[in-house]
Amino acid sequence: MAEVLLDQVGFRYGDRVVLEDVSFHVADGELLTVIGPSGCGKTTLLRLLAGLERPEYGSILFDGTVMNDIEPYQRNVAMVFQQAVLYPRMNVTRNVGFPLRIRKVEPEEIERRVGAEVRARSLQGVQNAMPQQLSEGQRHLAQIARCMVRVPDLFLMDEPLANIEPSHRVATRRELKMIQQGYDVTTVYATNDPDEAMAQADRLAVIAGGRLQQIGPPLEVYRHPVNRFVATFVGSPPMNLIELRVERGDGGFWLRRNGLKIRAWTPDLDRSVGLSVEVGFRPEDVVVEPGSRTTGTVTAVEDLGPYRLTTLEVAGAPVVMRSSDPAPAVGDRLPLGITDAMVFDRFGTTLPGRLDQFQ
Repeated sequence: MAEVLLDQVGFRYGDRVVLEDVSFHVADGELLTVIGPSGCGKTTLLRLLAGLERPEYGSILFDGTVMNDIEPYQRNVAMVFQQAVLYPRMNVTRNVGFPLRIRKVEPEEIERRVGAEVRARSLQGVQNAMPQQLSEGQRHLAQIARCMVRVPDLFLMDEPLANIEPSHRVATRRELKMIQQGYDVTTVYATNDPDEAMAQADRLAVIAGGRLQQIGPPLEVYRHPVNRFVATFVGSPPMNLIELRVERGDGGFWLRRNGLKIRAWTPDLDRSVGLSVEVGFRPEDVVVEPGSRTTGTVTAVEDLGPYRLTTLEVAGAPVVMRSSDPAPAVGDRLPLGITDAMVFDRFGTTLPGRLDQFQ
């Protein structure tokens, strides 16, 4: 397996900056999930690791060796694409064994390793089938088997679940995680799905506009985002945001909007007095709190089985509450509390400190 290091890597397509000063480390055997919107540079990052593109500047290292000029076939990197790519004129068995045949592995060893991969991916019943006879999920499993049969040092996955039916997505996601853990192979997994990213990752790397925004354990990124973009992109449904005006008072600050008052003990708000900031809080951090002077009017209810999403109007702003409490009716007015919240300044940066006394 490989330890991977990107050091100040940049890449352009013509005049368009795709990646800028990207640096991170992937430990041997770790699964790093890269998440960001379409066009943020995720696929380009994987192509750089695979050797299909060369960085404009910076270094890519595997186990301390600079790989910038090393050809793809010399890297022992396996890549799963969004569209399952199989050789159309080969059946499953021959597709899976192809990487070994081109390396001139002995036929008996090919048969043994291909058989093991076919059994591990539950493809025994379709091992003689052609790609066009397979379901999308089976094509992806065959592609994964072809990657893993060669025992790669680095495993790359580019939105592998994007084209799989929702009913099969969770099972396939679980299968991919088990494969990665079973082989203990260093893996970089790209997706734009927040749930998929949280479920898969040992660590999460958030990219926007070609720049690395934050990297860390999934729950750390979710609960302590460094800026507004990370806060709203990681998590489903996204974080609630309310814009309020900053006023000084009583040794701290008050944030106000249409009768809503929030007490803020955040020293960095000093430079924002008289200006607007945003308070952010997760849907699960909104609770019904009898006696609270902060109220919201229910405008919509989505019942999703084990929980429901209730949209409320609070001080003229929409707020989503996630809970398993009995469903309120549209038009109900509920007293609300917020168990955890954060402040973003006008540049979108998370400010240190705490909030209390929601009124």
